[in-house]
Amino acid sequence: MFWVAVASLIMLISGTGDDTRAFRERAEAFKEAISLYVQDGPREARAIAAVERSECSFRRHREKLAQKQACLAKVDAAYAATRQDYLACLAGTQNIWLESSDALIKSQRDLQASITPEEWALVQARVTR
Repeated sequence: MFWVAVASLIMLISGTGDDTRAFRERAEAFKEAISLYVQDGPREARAIAAVERSECSFRRHREKLAQKQACLAKVDAAYAATRQDYLACLAGTQNIWLESSDALIKSQRDLQASITPEEWALVQARVTR
């Protein structure tokens, strides 16, 4: 898990790993599909709220990683940086990933619990087309 976090941080620093736009587009597609296929108002509202919680979780995740990125950039700028300096920046990274994955999994479960299996199949088919 540690090396996955390091690889992700490297992608963020290099600019090759920014998936924020793709995530945002996917969340919007889910909300549109939910509005289209879930006709029961309260269930629709719960499903959309679950997607919005996932967006919030993803945003918090990116903010926390941005803090790690800023720390690494500061260390990189210091000629006398040591391995310990880099490790200090990476402290807690695993927890960021664990918290984020737990929150995203919970949001998905909440979404699926909010709608019928038939509606879920229609929503997924529309989003993945």
